[in-house]
Amino acid sequence: MYKRVLRSLWLSLALIVGSVAPLAFMPNASAQSGEAPTETQEFGPWMVACTTNTVYRYTFCNTFHNKTLSDAADDVVRFGVTRTLGTERFGLVSLEGGLSPGSRIVISVDKAQTWTFESPGNVALLVPPAESKKIIDQLLTGKTVRVTFTPAGRSQQVIEVSLATFPEALKRAREKAK
Repeated sequence: MYKRVLRSLWLSLALIVGSVAPLAFMPNASAQSGEAPTETQEFGPWMVACTTNTVYRYTFCNTFHNKTLSDAADDVVRFGVTRTLGTERFGLVSLEGGLSPGSRIVISVDKAQTWTFESPGNVALLVPPAESKKIIDQLLTGKTVRVTFTPAGRSQQVIEVSLATFPEALKRAREKAK
């Protein structure tokens, strides 16, 4: 009887170990997606967030400013520079409901240089490369950026942000993005 109980315990233990052991070797969700966890650094009102794609061995970095528009969790607008595969593009993302179709998005640096775009009516606007370069060059030398836009179903919003730490933030993103 003692041997039967002992054998039963060993069999139960073997089943438990056999069921749990594979979990220790299964990759986590970010590894399965091919992306390592995001690394974030703050530079005053600007943030740099970098994600490494482990499949293609490339790091993507964004230099951006986040602005909460209301108490709702998703009511955030983010604008800044996206750096992927050697290209930099200026973009604006409105997470809660997107941007009003056909509305104007105005980006001005030091109230001197201004660019106007029409909203595609999506969640985001990604500025074409040639215009992005001009905007980024001005952001690097300017003192203040002002972004005017209209979220879907809402009134016009104006965000003004200091550019004092933007050059340092973009430099870090450029160093990390490979």
